Parts: sequence; structure tokens; C-alpha cells
Amino acid sequence: MDEIDKAEHFSKTVTIYCNADNSPLRLKVTGKAE
Repeated sequence: MDEIDKAEHFSKTVTIYCNADNSPLRLKVTGKAE
């Protein structure tokens, strides 16, 4: 695999269910992997 040599864009959304008032919490992570 030569994916390690390439920089690539990633986007990840994580939904967290908990007992908070504004549950579920959505956390969106975007960036450039190098």
C-alpha cells in the first residue's frame, strides 16, 4: 500500500448519545492527513 505517501483529506462525523440536555452530540472532524 502506498497510501501512506499520499496526503489525503478526511471527514468524519461522530454522534455521541448520552444523557446531556442537547443529546445526541455531533462531532465533525475534518482535516488533511499527511
